[in-house]
Amino acid sequence: MLESGGVKPNEVTFIQNGGVGESLAALMGGRVDVCMIGYPYGLRAKNAGFQLLFRPSQTEYGLFPTAAIAARDSWLKDARNRKVAVDFLRALGEGTMLARENAVVTKKALRKFTRVNDDADLQGSFEFYKDAFPRTLRVEEKAMANAQKFVDHPKAKGADVRQFFDNSLVEEAMK
Repeated sequence: MLESGGVKPNEVTFIQNGGVGESLAALMGGRVDVCMIGYPYGLRAKNAGFQLLFRPSQTEYGLFPTAAIAARDSWLKDARNRKVAVDFLRALGEGTMLARENAVVTKKALRKFTRVNDDADLQGSFEFYKDAFPRTLRVEEKAMANAQKFVDHPKAKGADVRQFFDNSLVEEAMK
């Protein structure tokens, strides 16, 4: 994140504030100049006059695989297990689409699981995070290439990233 803004890690001091609420309090109290926070705290910081500086989903930096779902090849060879995997991926895809596109349902879930009742906070959270949900469950080669840059293993640098993912189950789930 620092690199995307032209800042070197040795030019800043990192402070562990606790959770996002504590980070917002440190920012609002002037104890830090910048902090990492998500919504609804980001909306509260914005309303207090602070600027959003970095959004991973809108940068090359943000193009990373954010979750891994894995299964043994031997397990997938059984047709029943393969069906379970495909059904799971189909449900996951539908759930991410719902979270990205349906504000009413998403805010209802946010209200329940975050215990936040302020509609402006919930709407702000929906708006902020909807673009973070991928439009597809397919692993993008570029995302794997970005992640590969941070793997500290001599064989990783020259490896073909396409060997590290398989979109065939995702394709099957999308049919």
